Amino acid sequence: NINYEATDISQLAADIKLDLQDTQPSSVSLDGSGLVLANQPVDSVQLTLRGYVRDHSIRLAVSQPEDAQTAARLALEATGGLVDAQWRGTLRELSMAARPVGDWRLEKPFALTAGASSAGAEPFCLRQSRGASLCAEGDWQAQGKTSGEFSLSKLALSQFAEYFPASIVRLGGELSAEGKLNQLNDTDARISARVSPGELVVQDASGEAQQLNHGGLELEANIVDKGARGKLRSQVGTTTLEASARLPDLLAVTDKNRARLEGELQLSAPDLELI
Repeated sequence: NINYEATDISQLAADIKLDLQDTQPSSVSLDGSGLVLANQPVDSVQLTLRGYVRDHSIRLAVSQPEDAQTAARLALEATGGLVDAQWRGTLRELSMAARPVGDWRLEKPFALTAGASSAGAEPFCLRQSRGASLCAEGDWQAQGKTSGEFSLSKLALSQFAEYFPASIVRLGGELSAEGKLNQLNDTDARISARVSPGELVVQDASGEAQQLNHGGLELEANIVDKGARGKLRSQVGTTTLEASARLPDLLAVTDKNRARLEGELQLSAPDLELI
């Protein structure tokens, strides 16, 4: 048993064979069980590294107990090597699952680089078993431009039913989003999100279920030229909400509590009983 702050390891087995001169392949195998990492229960962790510093493979598998809040599982396999203080390789397999986001799997291998002064990932996509997808790419330079982008499509809201307020019986629709980041001297960040129209069933004060249709939701936000702005539009039944906000000097002021906020709010609610 090993205990340290938020870490608890009941059992750990290790098989380590190292050639410090890197003339022969080395191997490291770790197998842990009954763990608590960052206050999260973990059933098992298995890590295997084999090969040379310049050419090796990595396998990692992590699983949580089924009765844990997220019951997460992760498995990955990568190959690569360390040359001139820069790790370059390929993530060949990646699968993960957790409540409530479901099961996700890497569509195809992609290249990765990592070092003290730069890191990057070529375009990659994760596909969910229920039809959603998440794609991303990015590049970071300690002394240069940082950029990245992502897109999420068709993530069903019904997956998150356990987190809905008790008054919401059912909520339909799918979430899609995309975002971009470019940073050199100034930050240029943009994100947009949409929820497709769908069914909404709520429980009123008498306990009766009331079926409505929602018109979806649209959200846009960006940071450009030291300022930030965003807008939101949503519709439930005959009620429509539109809002916009601007923080023109958000990144220019040192005390964020003193940043100016400007905005507008419009609400149209012909049926006040719903509100």
